[in-house]
Amino acid sequence: PQIREDIGVQFARERDNAIINGDTAADHQDADVSTTTDVRTAFDGLRKYGLARTTTSLATFNIANLRAMVSVMDRYAENEEDLFWLVGLKTRQAVKNLITNIFNAADYVKGVAVNNSRDLRVDDIPVVSTSRQRENVNASGVNELTTNGKGTVLLVNQKAFTVGIRHEMELELFRDPRV
Repeated sequence: PQIREDIGVQFARERDNAIINGDTAADHQDADVSTTTDVRTAFDGLRKYGLARTTTSLATFNIANLRAMVSVMDRYAENEEDLFWLVGLKTRQAVKNLITNIFNAADYVKGVAVNNSRDLRVDDIPVVSTSRQRENVNASGVNELTTNGKGTVLLVNQKAFTVGIRHEMELELFRDPRV
């Protein structure tokens, strides 16, 4: 049972990796993806779509630039309940610091401040963090093996993407060759 669970967890992590970082182009957006068997070559992911559209520079990481990302989405941001921020683990901490700096001491007394990651929101849009979100990219949002000190923030409309499963994963732990 533990092996089956471990394989299932790893499968889910790699599926998430493909959803976030996928790129089917012969020259993958990230220089550290060099084989066609890499899971990130299965289909175009959220970063690929984000980089192909208008991007908002977060060189200055502040609330105004995050709000600018919402306005760039135009009609796709019409219903904020459908949106979520997708960030890496380091960027999650930067978001926490940003929110903490916005609220003053009186707001903490009222219980406005963030208490834990489950409650983390920017303008009432939830922040979801994952280790699969790249935090080793350049200012253009791609990994090019040399100047990769940046992270990425994606604002995702969850109703704009659908993930289907053609066939459930099956795991055979043992096969008796005599049968």
